[in-house]
Amino acid sequence: MKSTALPLLALLLLASCVDDQHNGTTGPGATATDNQASLPPPQTVDDWHRTDTLFAMMGGVNRKTVADLFIGDGYYTRKLLENGARVIASDDDPRNVEALTAWASENNIGADRLVIRTSTPGAPNLSIGEVDVALCTRPFISIPNTRGYFTKVKAAIKPPCNLFIVDFLQEQTPEGTPLDQRVNSESVMDAMEPCGFTDIGAYTMKLPYRFVVHALEFVEPANGVIEDIPAGAVQVD
Repeated sequence: MKSTALPLLALLLLASCVDDQHNGTTGPGATATDNQASLPPPQTVDDWHRTDTLFAMMGGVNRKTVADLFIGDGYYTRKLLENGARVIASDDDPRNVEALTAWASENNIGADRLVIRTSTPGAPNLSIGEVDVALCTRPFISIPNTRGYFTKVKAAIKPPCNLFIVDFLQEQTPEGTPLDQRVNSESVMDAMEPCGFTDIGAYTMKLPYRFVVHALEFVEPANGVIEDIPAGAVQVD
């Protein structure tokens, strides 16, 4: 099921981030440009990354084991560590792995806080049920075999299998990848369904220049009772 507003479990995680005016989701009548217009203009690198907002959307990261699926320059790994996460960081580019390994050594970051691994295209190098949540900030279009890759990622995340994918909007922005290297949030959402995720939402006004796709596998409560979705939330089968 693809949804523009997530069911109860995800809504609880995102409660602190809900925007009363637009609900932070894409859907009929809402565009990325409209949503982004209400965000204050970023002034610094940290401003436009806005990891505090992202980590709040993830339900907080303190004391959680987080998979940073593609470390790139290591920015998100460092921010996760600063916020109390234990990070399993991987990349298929050995140069990125070497740079982060050197940084960890220089800053005395031990394996109890940071595990660095080399992955291969299509394989995240994670064990089943190894992490609490996974974060992907690499341009989605550059990931080969997304179905095979994210199916393996899902297996590595403990239920309810929370995965967050961050990518740049398909519009000209002061920061980000070239326009021809961007995809829209609908394409990412569609790609997550065959991987086994049952509830998928896209949010376009939480972070400057970027959207966030949140995918999970909804687990019905033990008593079988599902609370009503708040007024204004729209769900699409």
